[in-house]
Amino acid sequence: MHQSYDEHRPPHRFGCLKGCLTAILLAVLVVGGLIGFMSWNIYRGFEGDRHLQTILSIARNDGRVRAELGGTFYVMEIERQTFPTGNGRATTYQIVLIGPNGRGELDVRMEPRAGRMTIVSMILTGPDRRPIAIIGKGPRSLLQTIWIPPDMHPA
Repeated sequence: MHQSYDEHRPPHRFGCLKGCLTAILLAVLVVGGLIGFMSWNIYRGFEGDRHLQTILSIARNDGRVRAELGGTFYVMEIERQTFPTGNGRATTYQIVLIGPNGRGELDVRMEPRAGRMTIVSMILTGPDRRPIAIIGKGPRSLLQTIWIPPDMHPA
């Protein structure tokens, strides 16, 4: 008597479960790895930003920043924006700092002056939400910060 090959195969216990779970796990690992790699590259990109390094050096050496944040602090988040102005391109940094006393936000504005980027204002808002002007004048009122281009003024 002739037996077919299928009669000797053991039955599958899990069917598609093993294959599907393996594919899902592999996809999660690949996506997680890509996100981690991109985050690391973005962070390393900010390390090479000489303006940011100057800003952080000023903050580390300023006693008011150390007193407000409680001594040593580290950077938790960085946001940089560049936009055109009449003299060139201005850059703003919003840096979240974390120290033993809590969280602070460092707002920095740089503008081109005499062919070089110059820090115009550097304001730390500490854990108590009180702004401290490190460089430049203190925070302006909301009405002073709203800028309407000349061609947009109502007639």
